[in-house]
Amino acid sequence: MKKKIALILFISIVFIACEGDFLTPLEDYTFSTYDGNLSTTKLRTNAKFSNREDFEALVFDNKIWVLGGYDSSARGDDDSYIEDVYSSEDGINWTLVSDDVPWKGRRGLAATVCGNYMYISGGFEVDQAGGTDSRGYKNDLWRSNDGISWEEISSSAPWTARMNHGMLADEDNNIIYIFGGFNADDTTYFSDMYKYDIANNQWSKVTDDMGLGARAGFAYCKVGNVFYLQGGSFKNATQSSSGRADSTVTNWEALWKYDLANTDAGWTYLSTPTSGYTRSEHSLISYDDKLWMFSGKSNSSLYFSKNSNTYSTQYYDLNSSSWTKDSEGVIVEPRYSYECVLFNDKILLIGGYSNDGPQNDVWEIYTSEDN
Repeated sequence: MKKKIALILFISIVFIACEGDFLTPLEDYTFSTYDGNLSTTKLRTNAKFSNREDFEALVFDNKIWVLGGYDSSARGDDDSYIEDVYSSEDGINWTLVSDDVPWKGRRGLAATVCGNYMYISGGFEVDQAGGTDSRGYKNDLWRSNDGISWEEISSSAPWTARMNHGMLADEDNNIIYIFGGFNADDTTYFSDMYKYDIANNQWSKVTDDMGLGARAGFAYCKVGNVFYLQGGSFKNATQSSSGRADSTVTNWEALWKYDLANTDAGWTYLSTPTSGYTRSEHSLISYDDKLWMFSGKSNSSLYFSKNSNTYSTQYYDLNSSSWTKDSEGVIVEPRYSYECVLFNDKILLIGGYSNDGPQNDVWEIYTSEDN
């Protein structure tokens, strides 16, 4: 038995040595200095809400909202699955709205705003605070107009339970869309898309296959009546510090769009970034007539990767329909699984997982004209 353990340890050491590019801490790597067109101000080093990753943030009722998440640094009796809601009117001062939401502690949930409500769906739920320690992937839908009282609209929607999926709203028609994501219980990644008609309280399937590959942890946003999606992880990706593209999907690394004015066209290819396309758990946010793509992690490794493909700052110009590398450097210290929202004509970047673990900081990002 001792010989077997020794052999396993030896193999592990050899594997780690071979894969050192993925396991070496970031301190051993010098990132390029950010020299792009944006400026930053750190609004809070330690906001009132706890450190977290895999959470959701949105703007509703002229406030910024932080919902749920996961604290990987919490151990033992500490609750790592977060069941609270915070709000702020300026990104600096935060108020605890609820510390015991009925959708329990969960990570990898998706959230959006439609009409007079905030909506959340899916994710991995653990009732650690409630004492039951029940856990599992969810396919539910909840809504609230104040962050305190939550109404469960669907306890078991027709789509398979999942996390790290997308969720956006067609507010003109009171429809919510969910798409992609994964369920680790059966190692399934999804390429389907469903919609929920709020007025008729009805779910329907849009497609089994969006045509851009089954993926999760992608960046996405909405501008006008168009959804945009880029990057993410996929099943069985072999490790690489610069990430991997799914060879079974044409233009995997591209920016894709779904036009609500022409839904029959489905998701269509737009353009491929100059580099950095294989990151995951990153962000894509509309600002200054551009889609800004910020840092993430390699989409084929559990660890930080030391590669400008993962951390360079890029933007897609909505007017010229072209990508530009804004800077080889990263705009905010390297991290992934954070959130970005547009508030008062500036980008707020909140929390996420950095080389020092999960964070609860808040950064303001802007051009000199908006300062």
